[in-house]
Amino acid sequence: MKKFAKFFAVALVAVMALSVLVACDTTKEPTKLATPVVTVDENGVASWKAIDNATAYAYKIDGGKETVINKTSVTLTNGQSITVKAVGNGTDYTDSDYSAAATYKAADPKPTTGLPTPAAGFYMTNADLVQENDTTRYLVYTTNETAADNYNRIAIRKGVKTDDGYVYGEESVAVEGGDDNAWDTYIGSASIVKGTFAKGEETYNWLIAYCATNDAEDRAFQIGIAVAKDPMGTWTKLDAPVITFDKNTYGATSMGCYAPSVVNYNKESGIRIFYTYADTYGHFAYLWDANLADLTKIDGQKAMLPTNGNLSGGDAELMFPNADFAYDETNKKFVAVKDYSPSAGTKPNYADRFELAEIAENELYTIEIGKGWTSLKLWDTFDLDNGYERAYSACIVSDAYGHLLAGDIELVYNVCDTAEGNADYLYSQKLMTVTYTAE
Repeated sequence: MKKFAKFFAVALVAVMALSVLVACDTTKEPTKLATPVVTVDENGVASWKAIDNATAYAYKIDGGKETVINKTSVTLTNGQSITVKAVGNGTDYTDSDYSAAATYKAADPKPTTGLPTPAAGFYMTNADLVQENDTTRYLVYTTNETAADNYNRIAIRKGVKTDDGYVYGEESVAVEGGDDNAWDTYIGSASIVKGTFAKGEETYNWLIAYCATNDAEDRAFQIGIAVAKDPMGTWTKLDAPVITFDKNTYGATSMGCYAPSVVNYNKESGIRIFYTYADTYGHFAYLWDANLADLTKIDGQKAMLPTNGNLSGGDAELMFPNADFAYDETNKKFVAVKDYSPSAGTKPNYADRFELAEIAENELYTIEIGKGWTSLKLWDTFDLDNGYERAYSACIVSDAYGHLLAGDIELVYNVCDTAEGNADYLYSQKLMTVTYTAE
């Protein structure tokens, strides 16, 4: 009996020991942390929610080296991608998997609205701005070919309307000067219009009238034509000027025929080019009419515009220089904006004011003296208050045919520094706008 009791006691101890061993072998496995979900905001900040029981976070940029941090955000630069994992304590919690990659793509910069600004060493002057439809405009202007020179070319930009205004695209060259023996070696200003024009087998939809000369002193200008199927495409110049100036007869030192402003009065091929005629007697406004349906058969007629009315001027006889015109078909009027004369007496010798006026259309077709021009408004540098002492070479924003747009009249004009304040005043020329609202 005692042997059995002793055996039973030994067996009981063995069972208890085995039970202890079994209990100790049920140790808990460490837990793998949840994987972060990474988002990137518009400023490039990558962030994620805190993971329970994480001691830190590790991330990789573009698959590079691992960096450990104690916060839940990292700022990225444009194009960078990030992956993130939660870091455990190594005993109870192990690291999570790396997250899916999140990439920062910066939004495209907001386009600049309004008239373009020339780059350093370049100028923009003698603008013409037409609106083809509710969302598209074309800006034509004179600029220099290379920085810090004054060899002109005619450039054009397309403007597309946005909620914030018009955004103008890259500059395209429309007309360049001819070679040394050409009549148009040196380019002046230009004006654009839409219509229908044929030359041989080709039909064109747009026309530019431009002034040019072969005189390096910018005298004896004449006016020529270039045509294109698309304003931003290739322009083809006619070989000879359509409005000529005989410098041997009218003076080799005179400016000749310059500042063309073109209107398509019937919205087909009926072209009227207004221009300034300058000889030893002064600067006067002329018009030249022609049907340009066939560019191989051009027969234009010209006439001088009246100067009577209440226009402003400081000359003994009223001058009409550097003007731009638009046709008000509804009211049978022409509206014009011209430089004030005389111009400033110090360099640059540009005008310091410009005037908007209108005249009845029928007064352009008769030698009888009528009411003449009615001044609508005169702007000077004090009115404009833009910090410049010159204001000149304004144009009327019209439709694609040179007809007046409905509503207020928008003008684009030039400003520049003076020689006294800036020896490189030529390259300070840029464009600004002002609006006329009828009272």
